[in-house]
Amino acid sequence: MSHDRADFGILNVQAAIALGTIITAAHAEQKVAFIDDSGDVAYGTARHLVRSPTNVGFLLADEDVRDGFLRVTMQSGFERFEPVGELIDRLGESFFTDVSV
Repeated sequence: MSHDRADFGILNVQAAIALGTIITAAHAEQKVAFIDDSGDVAYGTARHLVRSPTNVGFLLADEDVRDGFLRVTMQSGFERFEPVGELIDRLGESFFTDVSV
């Protein structure tokens, strides 16, 4: 599961703020929204950060949170797993937290 740190680049202030927003969404079980390429919006509830879609255990203390996945229960009931490292870049563009449904 571990990535080379170069995969993510530097964790600058903007990325750290985005990461904090994602972690807060998971801990607070906030409503979230995803917008796909065709503009359709899908809503769900952030659940927690997990090791992988096939290993839904919590991240270990020595694992980089950017390597983990945000587990989201969609309104449809489908469980969605989004890579945290990618969500950092998508926040405010195609991924939103603390939304009203």
